[in-house]
Amino acid sequence: LPFAKSVMTCRRFHLICRALCLSSMAEDAVNDQKKGTPTYDHLCKIKPLYTELRDACKKNYHPMQNISVDEGMVESKSRIGLNQYMKNKRWGYKLFVLADSSSGYMWDFFVYEGKSHKNSGKGIGYDSVVHLVNTNLLGAGYKLFVDRFYTSPLLFRDLLQQEVWACGTIKAYRNDNLDSQLPRGAIRWLRKDSILFVQWKDTRDVFLCSTLHTAHGEDTVQRRVRGADGQWTWKDIPVPPAVKE
Repeated sequence: LPFAKSVMTCRRFHLICRALCLSSMAEDAVNDQKKGTPTYDHLCKIKPLYTELRDACKKNYHPMQNISVDEGMVESKSRIGLNQYMKNKRWGYKLFVLADSSSGYMWDFFVYEGKSHKNSGKGIGYDSVVHLVNTNLLGAGYKLFVDRFYTSPLLFRDLLQQEVWACGTIKAYRNDNLDSQLPRGAIRWLRKDSILFVQWKDTRDVFLCSTLHTAHGEDTVQRRVRGADGQWTWKDIPVPPAVKE
């Protein structure tokens, strides 16, 4: 780019990058002595910038009611022991992110550092959501949407106690092996206390868990359905609110 060339040469840029330091040399030395122990901080050298970025994300925007938690990847070839592998994304830093569903704004995130002594024993998905959904800053009344990696009745119950509703897909085996031989658009559900489990028949079976939806609604979607004569036609089939939203 012309502007970049007018500021410095590529060689100069790389020399500055090699000498750039974002942390205190004294703190780095203390942290290096902890290497191999549970208290060693893999992110020590970037912690000031890392903390400032997270604080800025939360300071400059407040999410709307619908939020989501998911993972992402920042490609990296570093050798600090934090690189993770994600399908179709190769190697890099794995991030867990809380974002506004309407705008995609990343309100908070953290770098996954692997198993640590701080784990609750309830699973990475549980710990990630609890860490990111900070009701002291966000407030209550949010609707959280997640995929099956995070969904669990235990998590959803704990979130509901903080007045945060949740909905997410679940694996089929978590739904007691409900019969999948159903006509397209069929809905089966069961409720236990405040948690709703829904099975919806589309081209495949869709299983969801929710604390914010009813089992049935008035919504429909159009799908191609083969009739008794073997002809394909468009037909309105019912869709549960948990899938529609």
